[in-house]
Amino acid sequence: GSTPTRLTDLNGILYFSADDGTTGLELWRSDGTEAGTFPVGDFHPGAAAFAPSELTVLNGRLYFAAEETTGGRELWTSDGSAAGTVRVLDIQPGPAASNPSDLVVLGKQILFQAEDGVTGRELWTSNGKASGTKLVLDIRAGDVGASPRDLVAAGKRIFFVANENGDDAELWVSNGKAAGTF
Repeated sequence: GSTPTRLTDLNGILYFSADDGTTGLELWRSDGTEAGTFPVGDFHPGAAAFAPSELTVLNGRLYFAAEETTGGRELWTSDGSAAGTVRVLDIQPGPAASNPSDLVVLGKQILFQAEDGVTGRELWTSNGKASGTKLVLDIRAGDVGASPRDLVAAGKRIFFVANENGDDAELWVSNGKAAGTF
């Protein structure tokens, strides 16, 4: 089977990860008909190491984590077409992967955890543009990172678990800005 996973609705079109037996795990879309079901693109030619994941909808666009051959696993966005599917930012430049995960929508931004190769795994925000994708706060100074996880939106903020000092996990809150993250 194609093992479709991560089913996500965007404006009445279903997006999901699946394997057609030829291109490996890729991002697909479907309007519910055979003719309207096809891959959005082939990010990693051949059998992809990781399926596109973290499918999240913000402002009429799909956001997700995908791996490509030249830039590692990074944050991507799509309008559903191959031409309209682009990497938002190479957070960890080069072939290394930032591995964005725990994507959660907060207002007009997405908050998530990622590794930039400098601060470690920390909390990031994106408005869908490279210039609007940035580290929220270096919670655990140094290159280890706080490993924020279990991000949940509640009203105008998110709650999450992070390790500020060593292995002590604590509850954190953020409005998407450094001053509002504690």
